[in-house]
Amino acid sequence: MRRTLHARVRLVVDSGSVEGGSFRGRRRVAQQLIAQVSGGGRVPAPARINGTSGVRVVAPDGTVVALLAVGSARAPILELWMWTAPEKLRRWPPPRSAPSDSPFL
Repeated sequence: MRRTLHARVRLVVDSGSVEGGSFRGRRRVAQQLIAQVSGGGRVPAPARINGTSGVRVVAPDGTVVALLAVGSARAPILELWMWTAPEKLRRWPPPRSAPSDSPFL
């Protein structure tokens, strides 16, 4: 994953709390992405988010727990936005395919 990120990549996390914020640098951003997306049986699935390529992260019960949008389709990635605030994720339905169909597995 780190190879796809620009050395000065920036990740903005909207968590709805003080846990969010802005993270810079390939290592810090990769650590944040792994922490937010992995664990607890969470499954990433491709999604269109605000008209751009992204990932919808779904919990085993089907609840969307995070959205990740890429700032530009060009590599390496320079900007990412992640939403984890529950009130902002309620309107997002789970992906149509079963989590086992995810191309990220």
